[in-house]
Amino acid sequence: MSHDRPGGRHLPTGPLVLTLLVATAVSAVVSLALGSEPLTISGVVDVLQARLTGGRGADPTYDTIVWELRAPRVLMALVVGAGLSIAGACMQTLVRNPLADPYLLGVSSGAGVGATLVIVLGALSGLGIWALSFGALGEPSWRPRSSSGSRSPGAGSPPFASS
Repeated sequence: MSHDRPGGRHLPTGPLVLTLLVATAVSAVVSLALGSEPLTISGVVDVLQARLTGGRGADPTYDTIVWELRAPRVLMALVVGAGLSIAGACMQTLVRNPLADPYLLGVSSGAGVGATLVIVLGALSGLGIWALSFGALGEPSWRPRSSSGSRSPGAGSPPFASS
């Protein structure tokens, strides 16, 4: 599969994907070496080779820092980055606009309203530490439906409001 470029040239997809995968792997290994305790790339690679083949790294300090502290964060960063890129590509496909952003569909505004409700009114306070995240990302189920069947933004009151 190839994509047309403005000059009529074709850009092959295979080498591009391979280059991006190698760049991602290299940046992940480098990020495992960077931190408050700088590690050598060779030490990080030794720990990764040992752990991926079923053993433990030669240096227990390196093994603990790389495998237990930094690797989970690097893997989570890769997963979150992939998720955000997929979400962005889906949004751009949905609106057929390569410059689409979350403000176009009101996603950012809705998250701001939810977060503001949690901070100012104490909405969803029963969720404890997760209240702000749920307020920004979740749709409040306490909003009643209007006669047309859609949720009306300002109608009703939350279930925890006193009558």
